[in-house]
Amino acid sequence: MDADNLIKIVRGLDASGPGEDGKNLDLLWTKLVASSDESFHAAEESTLRWLLKSMNGNTATAEAMRRHPLTWSMLDCVFTRIPLFSLAKSLADRKFVAVLQQTLEDIATVSPDNTQHTATKRKRSSPAQFGSAGTKSPKGCLDTAKPLFTTLRSLLNRLDDATATTARDNIGAEHIRSLFCMSATDTAALLAPAFFLCQLLLDTETYDLEGAEEWVAAASSLWNLHMQGVDDVSEVATHLFTIPASILSSLENLSEKERSRAPATLKSKWSADLQEFLQRNLILPCRTTFINRQDFAALTRALDVSKAKIHMTGPSLYFLAAKSSDTNVEGERRKNTVEWMKRVFEEVEKVVHHSPDRNTLIELIIRQAIEKHTPVDVKNLREIARNYVLEKEPTDWTLLGSIVACDPAVFQTSGDGSDLLVSICDKISKSMSKDSQQPIAEVLGAIRQSFVIRRDLVAFLQLWFTEMRKAEENQQVEQSPWFAEGPRNYRGEYLPSLIEKELSAAQLSEFVGWLESQSTQSSPNSLCTINDTIAEGLKRETYIDAVGLRLFQITWTACAELSDLPSRWRISSKAMRWVNPDGKSAIWQSLTDKIKRILKKGTLDAPETFECFRFCYDAWDSLATNADAATEPAKLIQNFSERLAKKVMSESSMQIATVLDRADCQVATQDTISASCYLDVFLAGGSRFNRLFSMASGNVPEPLKNATTATGLDIKDKQTLWQKVFSNDMNLNEAKLARTLVDQVIEALEQSGNEKGWPGSDSTLILQILSRIPLDSFNRWQREKVMNTLNSNSVKMIKSPSKTTLDSWKQIMSLTTKMMSRATFYDDMTFDRLAQMAGAISACLVKHSAEDEEILETIERYSQLASFTIRQMADQVDERSTKYFADCSQYIAASTANKFKRMSGLHYSLVKSLISILARSPNTQNNDILSKLVVESQGMLAKAIMFVVNPLINAEALPAEPSSEERLQLMAAAEAAPSAAPLAQLYKGKPAALQTFADDCSSKMSNGSVIAWKVHILLRNEMPAAFQLSAPKTFDMLSPLPQRLRSQLLRDFTSSITKSLRVQEKVAYLRDLVDAMRAGCFTDGQTLAIHEVVGQIIGSPEYTGKFDGYDLAAAYSEIVTVLSKAPAPGNVNLCRTLYTLLEKKPQAVSQWDVEATLSTVCDLSPVQEFDQTPLPYTWLCKLTDVIIKKHRLRLEGHYHLLLTVLQTLLDRLVINEVGTGKSSVSQETKAHAYARLITLVCEPTAGAVSRTQHQSSLDSATDAAKRSAGRHMHLVLMQYVKLQLTENVPRPIREALEPAMNSIFDITPPEGRKILNDAMDASGRAILREMFKRYVKFGKWSGV
Repeated sequence: MDADNLIKIVRGLDASGPGEDGKNLDLLWTKLVASSDESFHAAEESTLRWLLKSMNGNTATAEAMRRHPLTWSMLDCVFTRIPLFSLAKSLADRKFVAVLQQTLEDIATVSPDNTQHTATKRKRSSPAQFGSAGTKSPKGCLDTAKPLFTTLRSLLNRLDDATATTARDNIGAEHIRSLFCMSATDTAALLAPAFFLCQLLLDTETYDLEGAEEWVAAASSLWNLHMQGVDDVSEVATHLFTIPASILSSLENLSEKERSRAPATLKSKWSADLQEFLQRNLILPCRTTFINRQDFAALTRALDVSKAKIHMTGPSLYFLAAKSSDTNVEGERRKNTVEWMKRVFEEVEKVVHHSPDRNTLIELIIRQAIEKHTPVDVKNLREIARNYVLEKEPTDWTLLGSIVACDPAVFQTSGDGSDLLVSICDKISKSMSKDSQQPIAEVLGAIRQSFVIRRDLVAFLQLWFTEMRKAEENQQVEQSPWFAEGPRNYRGEYLPSLIEKELSAAQLSEFVGWLESQSTQSSPNSLCTINDTIAEGLKRETYIDAVGLRLFQITWTACAELSDLPSRWRISSKAMRWVNPDGKSAIWQSLTDKIKRILKKGTLDAPETFECFRFCYDAWDSLATNADAATEPAKLIQNFSERLAKKVMSESSMQIATVLDRADCQVATQDTISASCYLDVFLAGGSRFNRLFSMASGNVPEPLKNATTATGLDIKDKQTLWQKVFSNDMNLNEAKLARTLVDQVIEALEQSGNEKGWPGSDSTLILQILSRIPLDSFNRWQREKVMNTLNSNSVKMIKSPSKTTLDSWKQIMSLTTKMMSRATFYDDMTFDRLAQMAGAISACLVKHSAEDEEILETIERYSQLASFTIRQMADQVDERSTKYFADCSQYIAASTANKFKRMSGLHYSLVKSLISILARSPNTQNNDILSKLVVESQGMLAKAIMFVVNPLINAEALPAEPSSEERLQLMAAAEAAPSAAPLAQLYKGKPAALQTFADDCSSKMSNGSVIAWKVHILLRNEMPAAFQLSAPKTFDMLSPLPQRLRSQLLRDFTSSITKSLRVQEKVAYLRDLVDAMRAGCFTDGQTLAIHEVVGQIIGSPEYTGKFDGYDLAAAYSEIVTVLSKAPAPGNVNLCRTLYTLLEKKPQAVSQWDVEATLSTVCDLSPVQEFDQTPLPYTWLCKLTDVIIKKHRLRLEGHYHLLLTVLQTLLDRLVINEVGTGKSSVSQETKAHAYARLITLVCEPTAGAVSRTQHQSSLDSATDAAKRSAGRHMHLVLMQYVKLQLTENVPRPIREALEPAMNSIFDITPPEGRKILNDAMDASGRAILREMFKRYVKFGKWSGV
């Protein structure tokens, strides 16, 4: 019925038209939406024909129909309902393509009075009325564009729909495609307004149009349907480049003027679609044409057409060309790519050259070339530097910096490059603006780099000195960029590091000779600057010998009578370290008067005074072996330190000082020297500074003492200060100095006792410092003083346990344990104090609801503390210890009397420690009081444990959600149970209740309950006869448990299972575990249990071999066969088990097992794409390592297996382990592990290759093994060379592997080396030749 009404309405429209304000269109749309009959499409086809007929023509009504958004929505609706075959006929008859083109041209024509940018946030306005002027506004045009592109995209999607299976549908689709099969000119005319609409959307920032992301894709899809011809590229360049390139520039922020604020989804989609369109239809065809015929006409045309928007199209064109070019290719392809990119840059620059903002544009393009590493012709760069930079005022240093960063070779070669360099240097010398200092520094660094590239650093040093001298002669030292950081530092590479790297000793000597020949009287700053740089870069003796004292002599010849040249003292310090003892004395004598004057009268915040002070220390350090010569610098340092302590580094000054956490060479670059700089010298200026001072004066330097006692320092500064003091071994190795420093820390700890809420931040830091000081640095008096201080300060903590943090107790327990590990007796050292501490820490644990892992850690810490303390008394029985243990007896009796109601968690640990220490003490056996105390304590502890456990057994279940106090008591009781009397004797309940309770613990173990694990282990260990629990054959994953507790809990649990088993029963149990694993139980719990049982069997002296046809060899074979199937982390446990058997029971491993292990390692070495957790590389190396060490004789005649393993491990090291984002330290460690394998093969130990009977006493087993390995190992070397050709092997990895490759060279005979040479191509031989040279130079044994 709806279809009939729809047909009537359509027929009526032929006479009435769209109606007033398009009312008839609204009625048609209503009926069209209501009509949904899929069987017939006559009404929809009639609608389509009428719509297209009404839209075609130049009348006002036709234009209004085309501009009306509802018209295109109706077209979209009928397109989806009409079959493709019928749709094609209707579209062809009614000239749909012409209507589409006319519509695009209409809506691309925007009213000139309504083109203003609209606000980003605006109110929604009602749609424009049919035929009104609003439809011609930007908003009206975009409102029409939205359904138009949606309709177009919907139609194209139907054509590409793979579900169209009938022949008529396929024919219809092809017919519709043929409608768009027009010439390139016609298609370009169709698409140009479509791209304009995309530009209009960006200009008006109308981002709320639904489906706008598909506009570019829809337009480019139409181009794919056009009739291809020879003029396609030219048409795209002429008509379809300017607007898409401008849009792309906005989306990719390629232009500084036009930056889009479009949403990220729109940006990414349009950018990708535009790049694909322009790449496929313009850039790639032009590139092919250029490479084949050197024809660049199309891109030249594109640039000419888009001159008006060159600020956007120029960067876009270069962006597209660079995106499609890969400069990493080799051979002819790279040559073509380089020529192409150079030509693109040249053509873009020609057009940009005439733009008013050409500097900005060309800089943007050069920046792209730098980022994408695309080549630019150096001639073009030089022309740009001249025309854009040198001929313009003010100088555009930023552009020049980009030019030289793009290719430092602009200053190379003679002629143009040299002339340009001279011009640039003149410009730099004349530039005094502070704003341009940073870009000028970049230029200077790039100039230096250009000389480095052409291997002529000497020429740069000469240029640098010449320019500095010019600036100094013109009195421009402070303003000249040549004296700034630019020449010294280029992208993190400092000039001193290049001295030995780029110069030979002869070249350096020649340059110093050139300096000597220069007139330097008028340029002392220049001379000191360059000499300081050279001196800082000299490390090796060859270079030092080549220079000798010449730098020192040149400097002081020119600067002897001058002042304020701090760098000359740094040069003197270097010279003092280089020369022989006589030379040291001569240098000191020549400078003594100047040093005395400066240190006595020099301004303390002047760099000259600071550097003179540092030189004086260096001189003292260098002359320390000559007591007479060292007296004078020592006295000067002491006097100057007193002067510092009175003024710059007084107690009040040090309250606000900052402790520098950086190198002393950086401190010296400051213009004004503060107390922090001097303090850094005392702390880190030299390792022996404070030691020498202490030996000379008997005390620490006064400035350092002021710093360590300053209370106003920030916590971070205090931490850095003490860290620097005690990380210097020289400070600790000198007993007197160490004692003084430790006394200062202890004194600070005593003073911190006045803090409110002790320990506060300051006292916590002091506790950390004391904990980090080596125990040998404390004498007994200091240990006792620390303990007395802790004892008195912790009284507040014990009285108010709820106000103390657990971290504070951990700090105190750590320090107390450290002090009490040696003989230390302090005031009020009583058992009651330990009990009070146990109660306070337990209350703290309960209050803070500590996690299970933290509870167990605290129990361990406290147990250790209590053990060390009690051992002090047990080691020597006297009146004091007798009284101490009498207090212990009273405590035991009192606890028993009050039925353990006052026993908190750590009291169990305290009693356990008491029992453990007394039971092991030799004094207990001969002392009835102590023996009785042990028995009483064991009985009391057993009753206390059962006091906690019995209620749970009676309840037949653990608490569902135990409180913090319950968790602490249960875990402490479980930890203490092994030291107590037998618990089974105290259990009076029913076995059934115990059995039910044990089953409940077992069920909760799988959920990760640490309490369940602990209690279950307790039941198995202490009451095995009271109930029957079978040994489990499978173990669950340990992931529910805390990470650090998994291994230990599983080991304890496994030990509780096998505790009462004999060796034969353990072997049978191992068989059950391995069988379960082979059946598919690869959990980490299962594999760890296997490892634990294997370890117990190996450690048992009763194990002699097979029991019931099963032994360790059988277990080994079965584990090897399933290793490759085991997932992580269980595979690591299996590797650990195999390693243990190979290492500790080599006789239990057969020849087949060794070969199977090597085969498995070979299979596991390559990393598969689907393998998320491959077996760690280090474990593969460990298994191979132990086979080579322990089973070397079994490898004779089987080297083909070992070689395959070594080659696959090398492949994985280079291909998979390197360059995967892991730390270089980890990669280097793996490389060292592999290098050890090669070294073990090539340099075996005598024990690894010796047999029980030698064939001849003159036959060396190691030599025979080396000869045998030498016939095969060259294949590994060949593999390594090939990998260097195909993969990127970082330098640290090559250095780690170099000793291994040298050992292969050692054992490879000449015929083997010939095979190596013949088996490689020219590239491989070049690498091999370089490796052999290094082997001869550094790795070959010379007999010395």
